[in-house]
Amino acid sequence: MGRRQRREEGEKKDDFMVLFTALSMILVAFFILLNTMATIDEVRTRQVLESLVGTFGAMPGFIPREIPPELQHLQRREGVESLAQEIESLVQRQGAESQATVEVQEDGILVIGLSDELVFGLGGIHISPTAFALLDEIASALHRSGYEIRVEGHADPVPTRGEESNWYISAARASSVYRYLLHQEPELDRYLWAYGFGDSRPHPEGQDRRVELVVIPGGSS
Repeated sequence: MGRRQRREEGEKKDDFMVLFTALSMILVAFFILLNTMATIDEVRTRQVLESLVGTFGAMPGFIPREIPPELQHLQRREGVESLAQEIESLVQRQGAESQATVEVQEDGILVIGLSDELVFGLGGIHISPTAFALLDEIASALHRSGYEIRVEGHADPVPTRGEESNWYISAARASSVYRYLLHQEPELDRYLWAYGFGDSRPHPEGQDRRVELVVIPGGSS
């Protein structure tokens, strides 16, 4: 009985070693695959690792690292470009391509330009009902983004009639858009600002009379 028992125990140890070796090889292959993926897309690879850690818990000896600044920049850039595509789709759906522009600048800031004819009508400072649908959808998209947004009013250098200066008109238009967006999405109050610049910032293509929604990733998210 003693030999048989020892033989059975030895067979169990052998089975355990085989299983342990197989699992080790699978883990090695898995991390080799992750390393290969990291050379292709480091951001997504780190997201996969963080997801695994969040699901199964950290392994002994594992020390989570903060995402490097350069990867944070890439993630913010992806988020801004996704928002820009969404806004472009909204503009196209409303048939306002000729009166609205959507541009992601080199520094990752998104600028949504809205002409005065689209939002106010000629010379007006109050939101035109024809712009309600577009602004409603833009407000919802901006709220979901969680980014800081500056509403900037601009005017042309043509002298105005009466006591209203170009600066007053630009500030009044920025304020009107600010209040409208805030009315649609009250939580935007945490990261929404309004500015009037008059004719101090002319548009390179001559579209001076405009309101711009300047979306700054990382500002308040």
